[in-house]
Amino acid sequence: MKKLIYLFVIFLLFGCGKGAYPGKVDIYLLKSHSQFTTGTAYPYITAITNAVLSDTILVKSEQIVSYDSTTHVFTTKKGALNSLKNFGSNRAFAVTVNKEIVYCGQFRPGYLSSIVTGIASINPAFSEGTEKLGIQYVSVAGSAVIAQLDKRNDIRITGLLKQQGRLK
Repeated sequence: MKKLIYLFVIFLLFGCGKGAYPGKVDIYLLKSHSQFTTGTAYPYITAITNAVLSDTILVKSEQIVSYDSTTHVFTTKKGALNSLKNFGSNRAFAVTVNKEIVYCGQFRPGYLSSIVTGIASINPAFSEGTEKLGIQYVSVAGSAVIAQLDKRNDIRITGLLKQQGRLK
């Protein structure tokens, strides 16, 4: 019985520390995807389907310092976002947990005046020269459908980051 108690205490001391939870939240570039807009009246909803992850991980799990679930901003280690500055709206990304896609989005530079509802977006200019990666999502007041499509605080992401001590 004493051995069982010692094993339990050792597990608690060494098995439950920060970062001891398996799993990775990564942000991948997409190799390919389809994009279409649905609806016959405003708000039109854009969707990304048939998403295929590229071999390029845009932000590796080890580079994510924290995620603020109220502002939807990832704080990363210095230099993690250097490759973002030249991305245009022809590039898409996926936020994944253990290589399983949770949600997809599109890079939307600030010079684009159109608004896209239904998918998340990253403005590369907002991340340039900083360690902050904000992921935006256009919501339309009174549209429950669009609100349900917002997966930025999906439990797979927030749950894992909370276990790892990286959720704000």
